[in-house]
Amino acid sequence: ETLAQLTGCFAHAFNNLLAIVASSLHVQRPLHPEAGEERHLQAMARAVQSGTRLTRQLLSFSRKQALRPELIVLQSWLPGAEGLLRSTLGSRIAMEVVVAADVCPITVDAAELELALINLALNAKHAMPAGGRLRIGARNEGASEDGTTMVVISVADTGVGIAADVLPRVFEPFFTTRASGAGL
Repeated sequence: ETLAQLTGCFAHAFNNLLAIVASSLHVQRPLHPEAGEERHLQAMARAVQSGTRLTRQLLSFSRKQALRPELIVLQSWLPGAEGLLRSTLGSRIAMEVVVAADVCPITVDAAELELALINLALNAKHAMPAGGRLRIGARNEGASEDGTTMVVISVADTGVGIAADVLPRVFEPFFTTRASGAGL
């Protein structure tokens, strides 16, 4: 309960900072239209969007913001998320998105799914410092107990892998193998 309250307070404070940056970007574009296409402004706008998604995830964790499930058609949604994921990966990592033509639509909070994929892409980037390949796929996989078709979204990379002694801990909240100060 204490962790959830602290997380909620942090998320609100962080969101206020993001609002200042987003407002400043919004004001700069009309004042300096010639700078609108500059890479650093575009990078700042993407960072604000990522920070907003992170804030939503923190608020969901603290139970102060409900998830917003919606029907997503992966045949169009996953390729649409490809640009954001490519910018996360950088130029040394090739990316492939393969969605089976018969994949059923899914009901999911799109922002949460996007954030999960960004986190996986960041992990892949750290596992492939010299470059490599990331593959994201989606396919139908059997049926659940209620008879609905299950959909699998898979993410695979050509990175160094996870050490056997670390593998049992990968699903622990906030667990990381990165050294302090080594990024997200």
